[in-house]
Amino acid sequence: MTAVKRLAPAAAAAAAARRHRKGAGDAHLRAKVEDALLVHRTLLWWALLSAISVFNVAIWVHSYRSLSSGGGASSNDHPHQRRHLALSGIYVFACAYRSFLPRIDLERLCLWD
Repeated sequence: MTAVKRLAPAAAAAAAARRHRKGAGDAHLRAKVEDALLVHRTLLWWALLSAISVFNVAIWVHSYRSLSSGGGASSNDHPHQRRHLALSGIYVFACAYRSFLPRIDLERLCLWD
């Protein structure tokens, strides 16, 4: 009878340990799924950001070609139009570069090292 009484608490402890491990496994699995969703959302955000930057560059190239095909300064051109296009090109390409290789400066995190 004492052997049975000794086994009962041991069996209960083993069952509790199994339940604890199962709960820990579920929490670990849940954490892995949440991490995978976070990575998926981050990659989706990055892909959308990159697609928008490609569209923006394409629009800028179209503007550049339409201005360049005019064959020099026409009477309809604003005097600062070419300078404005050059400065906007610097901005567009710098933003596109930062879209393809995004970083968070303060937390020192980046997608590409």
